[in-house]
Amino acid sequence: MTKKTSFLLAILFLGFLFFPLISSAREYKAMIKGTEYTITYDGLVPCGKGVKVNGVPFEDEFDTDRDVCPIRQTCEMPCQFCHLFVMLQGILGYVLAIVFLISTFLFAVAGLMILTASGNPQTIQNAKKIFTSAAIGLVIIFSAWIITNTIFIFLNVADWQGWNLRTGWFKINCPVAIEIRQRPPLPTPSPTPSPISSPTPGVSPTPSPVSLITVSPSTGNTNTTFVLSGQGLKPNYTYNIRFLDADGNPLPQSTRIISQANGTISYSFTVSTTGSIRVQLIDTAASPPLIAETSFTVTAI
Repeated sequence: MTKKTSFLLAILFLGFLFFPLISSAREYKAMIKGTEYTITYDGLVPCGKGVKVNGVPFEDEFDTDRDVCPIRQTCEMPCQFCHLFVMLQGILGYVLAIVFLISTFLFAVAGLMILTASGNPQTIQNAKKIFTSAAIGLVIIFSAWIITNTIFIFLNVADWQGWNLRTGWFKINCPVAIEIRQRPPLPTPSPTPSPISSPTPGVSPTPSPVSLITVSPSTGNTNTTFVLSGQGLKPNYTYNIRFLDADGNPLPQSTRIISQANGTISYSFTVSTTGSIRVQLIDTAASPPLIAETSFTVTAI
């Protein structure tokens, strides 16, 4: 094999090494608080980073759920023991694909060398060596993939899917689950009469959480531009705004907003969903995170 051919093969091999980093997403199933989700991820590591839950970013789906994301800065799929098998199967799949592509290229090179050998016995012998080496490498890697997945089946962490080229022959079934953490019940305080205090001169009373935000107009249609206003908030602070329909499903208008230096916010929007719409102002660093809520009504045109 010439130096030029060796260099070309080395470049091809290094390119395939970076193939997993840019390849299409892989997926697995996870039970989160009793509901099964399809988790999709890029690269080789299936957890401990940003993944997607049923097509939605993990941090957006569980942004305010303290059972899943106790701290906002680490709102990501937590790694569990079963993720090890998911990652190993992904690595084996990538290696098998890489070896298959390299073997196909080497078979083509060997065939081209035989066709252009013009009866040169040395060239034909080199082509046969390339063909044999590629075939042996492919058999070894394929056998390792079969043996490893068979071991996974005996460990009861994978299932045989049949001769299905679209979904693969093996599928990891190790349970990845996030359960609700048990919290001690809060003590019930005894009712005590609140003293009537006179307002302090020069000091404005603190608004109640419900009055922190308002939506105007309170009723409109799907062509109406609504304005969400807020006051008495932390200055220059990032809040989450969540819109929910009458069934409690999140709407695409949900966003993040930074308050002004005087502690106010203003956000203009339209809504295509009709019915009663709830708006929640969320501070992910607070406990509880929901600090204000209001509602308005949207009708059809």
